[in-house]
Amino acid sequence: MHPCTLRHSCIVHIRRLGWRPLQISTPYSFPWSPGEGWVGGIFNGLKQATDMRNALTQRRATSLRHSLTDSEQALWRLLRRRQINGLRFRRQVPIGPYIADFACLEISVVIEVDGSQHIDSEHDRVRDQYLKAQGFRLLRFWSNDVLRDTQSVAEAIYRATKMPPS
Repeated sequence: MHPCTLRHSCIVHIRRLGWRPLQISTPYSFPWSPGEGWVGGIFNGLKQATDMRNALTQRRATSLRHSLTDSEQALWRLLRRRQINGLRFRRQVPIGPYIADFACLEISVVIEVDGSQHIDSEHDRVRDQYLKAQGFRLLRFWSNDVLRDTQSVAEAIYRATKMPPS
């Protein structure tokens, strides 16, 4: 049967039966519907994740994901697919007004890969204070260390993510 004929026959059939709104009743309570657990349009369990984002930093993070540096690419190959302690790391994560190079939200760890332009940076100090105030632990590595001694960086991340936060 031709698709147009099928569409026409369905419309004719619906017109013959008459249109009634579909009513579905379900015994389940969904967490995203207004009710218990719903606070100001944000489900309590997702509040932390939604507070970490705004439109501008989200767009900036998306563009940064497409232009990783060589050292970030090398570290991402180690962090992706739960290779370290079975933890899921994300890259270029917006946290408040800042964007972390890598973050594991399960255990609140942020990993930064910095070049020489970050030596004694006041902006980095303010950013670190903000991230610590939000409950994140920071691990900072130099770009050349990530490229030259990747195994040591991986071991340092493994040890830091294995022990509980201090």
